[in-house]
Amino acid sequence: MFGIAFMPTFLIIPALIFAGLGAGTTFSLAVMFSVLRTRTVEDSYYLSGMAQSIGNKKAANN
Repeated sequence: MFGIAFMPTFLIIPALIFAGLGAGTTFSLAVMFSVLRTRTVEDSYYLSGMAQSIGNKKAANN
């Protein structure tokens, strides 16, 4: 996002829109993949918890 400071003014809004769409799409795909990977709601619950705990641990170590 630092590059936005050096963009021409008319490109800032489209760049932010594309960045927001990309972030939203990535999150939606991550949730969909975890749901499609499991067969039951309980399995989805446990897989989501495991993935979140691994992600939080990784983020805390950086």
